[in-house]
Amino acid sequence: MEKLVGATPKQLRNLEEQLDHLDRTYPGGLKAYAERGRKLLSDSRDGVNPYENYKPEIPKSVSLDFRNEETISHYETLGEKEMPHTAFVLVAGGLGERLNYKGIKVEIPFETSTHTCFLQYYIEYILAIQQKLCPTGWKVPLAIMTSDDTKTLTEQLLQRNNLFGLDPSQLTIMKQEKVPAMLDSQARFALESTRLLLETKPHGHGDVHTLLYQHNLTK
Repeated sequence: MEKLVGATPKQLRNLEEQLDHLDRTYPGGLKAYAERGRKLLSDSRDGVNPYENYKPEIPKSVSLDFRNEETISHYETLGEKEMPHTAFVLVAGGLGERLNYKGIKVEIPFETSTHTCFLQYYIEYILAIQQKLCPTGWKVPLAIMTSDDTKTLTEQLLQRNNLFGLDPSQLTIMKQEKVPAMLDSQARFALESTRLLLETKPHGHGDVHTLLYQHNLTK
């Protein structure tokens, strides 16, 4: 709190607006976020095993032999029946600076003959499945999770290329909000010393499930 001594009314107002936004965008608000963080950090410090009461089991699975056409045909048929009840989701993947690419990762060409980018390839694959398995005109939903760093660039890439053939009604752009960074095991939030705003960070890819629910795509 010492950092707020001498803060201007504008700085205090900006901080209040940021706190309000962060509180509204996190399920349960900042109080729930801090309480959960405090418990997880405390358990980690004390060596508490979060899986203590769980019993590991080998899940039921099927090992597919692609040389067996009858087996492959059987499971493909089962999968085809589920397509009209399926939504695709893509976690956009951030910026490509670590790959020495100046744009977003989904814009990177995945091969050099046509320079088709990853996003185009992904969408064309969905459209091919849609054409084959959804003859009644059903549009397979695609949700793309973005962040503050990638949302605008992703939208611009799609707009420049006419959504790579997607119908606008089947595309959902979901922005993952950031959460406050924590200083210590007491889950105290970190405050920038210059702008007097909370330092924030991405929350993790698990947010995609909450976003799918919030955009009604789980239906």
